[in-house]
Amino acid sequence: MGQRIFGYARVSSKEQNLDRQIVRLKQHVSAENILTDKASGKDLERPAYQALKGTLGLRVGDILVITSLDRLSRSKADLQEELQMANTSFYQMVKQYESDRIPKGG
Repeated sequence: MGQRIFGYARVSSKEQNLDRQIVRLKQHVSAENILTDKASGKDLERPAYQALKGTLGLRVGDILVITSLDRLSRSKADLQEELQMANTSFYQMVKQYESDRIPKGG
């Protein structure tokens, strides 16, 4: 199986808008591969993020594109744990501005 590219966007409440993040993610990720949550970043228990880690089965070689680290989590401990998993066995995470490292499409 080849490398897959997913995008993840999050805002903290249902009243907030995801559009700016999605527009930026679409520069590198197919729309059908962008998952979103409208939920607090206090922990990682969010439906779309858990789907990325579970049912979609992010695996070694996959890329998860986020617009900024705080979209993943506001908890430094959670963020550190996720980044350690990303660097060792789960997936590669790159910031949006590092666009030269992100393949087009996906």
